Amino acid sequence: MGVRVLITGAGGPAGIGLLRALDADTDHELFAADMSPLSSGLYLVPHERRTRLPAGDDADFVDKLLQICRKWNIEVLIPTVDQELLPCAEARHRFEAAGTRVAVASAQSLKHCIDKFHTMQALQDVIPLPRFSISGPGGTISLPAIAKPRTGSGSRGLQMLRSPRDLVDIPDAYILQEYLPGEEFSVDVFGGTNATVAVPRRRLKVDSGVCVIAESFHDANLQDMAIRAYQALGLSYVANLQFRRDAEGEPRLIEINARVPGTLMLTIGSGVPMHVAIIDRAMGRAVHLPADFEDQVMVRHFEEMFTSPAALIR
Repeated sequence: MGVRVLITGAGGPAGIGLLRALDADTDHELFAADMSPLSSGLYLVPHERRTRLPAGDDADFVDKLLQICRKWNIEVLIPTVDQELLPCAEARHRFEAAGTRVAVASAQSLKHCIDKFHTMQALQDVIPLPRFSISGPGGTISLPAIAKPRTGSGSRGLQMLRSPRDLVDIPDAYILQEYLPGEEFSVDVFGGTNATVAVPRRRLKVDSGVCVIAESFHDANLQDMAIRAYQALGLSYVANLQFRRDAEGEPRLIEINARVPGTLMLTIGSGVPMHVAIIDRAMGRAVHLPADFEDQVMVRHFEEMFTSPAALIR
């Protein structure tokens, strides 16, 4: 039976991927929201099912989103933007009172993942990590190293530290991590009823910061590490864990995104329908994902859509 599903961040790869995958594989009634009226994902749903939202850190964000969920009788809300995750999790009881299930991890788990330093502290006895510290008084790290904000997404604010002089201007709200020279990987993880499934992938080509060619592959050690970190943090739904190999070729966790990643379509195309599992988990149904997957290569390309000027959100 179809479910009324609202996906936020409809302009990003994660939102667009979810909308396309759910439209192709399910009979759910899909709704889309984004900050920008020109976000392409908005136009994957009918005009009457699309809307604008304030930013996730806006004081009115939760109230506005709750109003939209009530208006459309949304049954499952899937936020795909980092800044929206914690506000939605903290207001979960308000959404549930309106009949909307929020498909995000608990607020406690999210707080560990949002602060990169807290992530490292929570997992330092669970899986191998790069050496890490904090900037400012008392913080030390061997060079070369990476400095990045403790909160934030993508590579915003990331700096390479090669000499002690590079440390001088680093703000105190930064985490310092050992520089790892090896290949980088991502692992999509979902905890199901039967087992927790992990699908690793590598980026083969990136264009303007977006992965356009990627490959899923089997690596038992990487999958085990990702699952242990996911479970140690008490995560639920989809999480994306990023690893990089050190000078000896050993993988070490560098970051966790406790949300749907932009390349989830590769995991889905590899035979693990995490998009379906999100709805099942939110609706209280049993989640059964395959224990294995097929190695695949995903190639992204442009695709045109057409709409009348009157249908454009102004």
